[in-house]
Amino acid sequence: MSGFIPTCYACGVVGHIRGECPNRGHGGYGGAMQPAQPLLALPAPPSVPQQVQYSQPSKVNWYPRMGERVDKIETIIERLKKRAREQQENDEKAKKQREEKEARKIRRKEREELEEAMGERMEKCFKKMNNAFFGKKQGEEMSELDKLKKKVEELETAVATSKKSFEMGGDHELRGRNGDEGKTRVGETLRTPELRAMYQVTMKEMDVLKQKRAEAQAEVIRMKEKVDQQARVGMMAHTPVRNLRTRMEEAAEKQNDRSVRKSKQKASPGRVTSAAKEVHE
Repeated sequence: MSGFIPTCYACGVVGHIRGECPNRGHGGYGGAMQPAQPLLALPAPPSVPQQVQYSQPSKVNWYPRMGERVDKIETIIERLKKRAREQQENDEKAKKQREEKEARKIRRKEREELEEAMGERMEKCFKKMNNAFFGKKQGEEMSELDKLKKKVEELETAVATSKKSFEMGGDHELRGRNGDEGKTRVGETLRTPELRAMYQVTMKEMDVLKQKRAEAQAEVIRMKEKVDQQARVGMMAHTPVRNLRTRMEEAAEKQNDRSVRKSKQKASPGRVTSAAKEVHE
């Protein structure tokens, strides 16, 4: 059996069987009797050389079957290419997502570093501004507090003096009215016109002293309020940022009050309110 070479029963070509023979011819049906053929063909024994006959293959049904096979192969190839493209697209999408995630991480890290650097820089700037501006202001405020305290003491002394003078003026008036028939302490007799003139002068001095006393009391109250406000501001613990923010808010409130007062003055050009008078004063 070592020399046996299987061939096709239809065409005798090696490499395929009869069921897949591309050169199988289709003969027409005729009325002639076909010669009897053996049903089983056994191979010749090895001792007897077998002569192989090669016949020219017919090309009757070769192209259509090859076309079908080519179409199937092309279909398979297209499927494989489509699968490869989908796999490549999925890989590219996953790679793009990874790159975006890494880029977001890098941007977040850079933003955090930038925010930290900006915070440190702003803190340094605020400290410098506080030391440069509020450091001097604190010394000036302390000196101003001392000045205000001294001024308050002087005003209190002036008020006490004016009060004493006022009381002395009242006693003098009573002495002038209820004396020993208009006599002074020296014993000199004064006439009625002179007494009236002295009385008028005394009353004028009393009015002036009353006015000065009222102004001094108002000034004392105002100075006390200012001293208390300065003391409260000095006692409050401010950070550089908070102190600067408080100053800016106070400046903004003052500017808003001024703008509101100006708008009220413009609203009634013919009349001047008491608030406007205070502003002009």
